[in-house]
Amino acid sequence: MPAITEEVVRLHLRSGQAHVTGLMAVPYGYTASFWAASSIASHHFGPPGDGEIIAFVSGAVIAFILLAYWSRSEQAERVPRPVHAAVILNVAPMVSLVLAPLGTLMPDSISGYLMTSFAVTLGYLLSLTAILHLAFRFDWKLDPGIDYQPLR
Repeated sequence: MPAITEEVVRLHLRSGQAHVTGLMAVPYGYTASFWAASSIASHHFGPPGDGEIIAFVSGAVIAFILLAYWSRSEQAERVPRPVHAAVILNVAPMVSLVLAPLGTLMPDSISGYLMTSFAVTLGYLLSLTAILHLAFRFDWKLDPGIDYQPLR
């Protein structure tokens, strides 16, 4: 059994933190985006009632399903694998600050909440896709120890 030195502990901690950060990058960014969207809609339309809550969740689900459907031919060949380290550069929540106000252009709160969550979900997922596309397109090697293969 190797000796547990301060260096071993530091490397293990750093490796563990890298693992946790990598796992959380996508859901953390979406959580921040979704929170911003709900805050903007609530500020503009007031506190949501039952209809607005259903519309808000529906907008997000519709956007997700549309993108999942669009990419379905690729999903059959996918197996879980490490996400490219470029997702750590997740600036996609900032997109929500631009897209969430689209809901305020709607004529009523139901369509406003629906459009807000739809726009933010669509924008967030497409922003992450763009980050990954750029990473593969320009062969970013953020972690030289991993051989990232471009998506087919």
